[in-house]
Amino acid sequence: MTKQITQFKIEMVDVKTLRINPKNPRVIKDINFKKLMRSIEDFPQMLHIRPIVVDKNGMILGGTQRFAACKELKCKQVDQWTEGVDSGKTVSKLSILNLLE
Repeated sequence: MTKQITQFKIEMVDVKTLRINPKNPRVIKDINFKKLMRSIEDFPQMLHIRPIVVDKNGMILGGTQRFAACKELKCKQVDQWTEGVDSGKTVSKLSILNLLE
């Protein structure tokens, strides 16, 4: 089944406008969190390649750990993807990457 994506938009937003989903079960250990922070410092363009996925209300649906690392690094803005995102559906990393191809 082929699904057509009609809208795809990545935009920079203030980190203060986003909220962590309290139902997110994922956690990251200290050493991996530090590696993630170092990765963001070394290659900040990665955040545009893999934007934070957010619903229309600013709830983070994908990228919570990257968001937390950005906050720890005192980033004021992050890339977010909201167009066509439905908080009632799971957004997989693979589907995001497929959209970027």
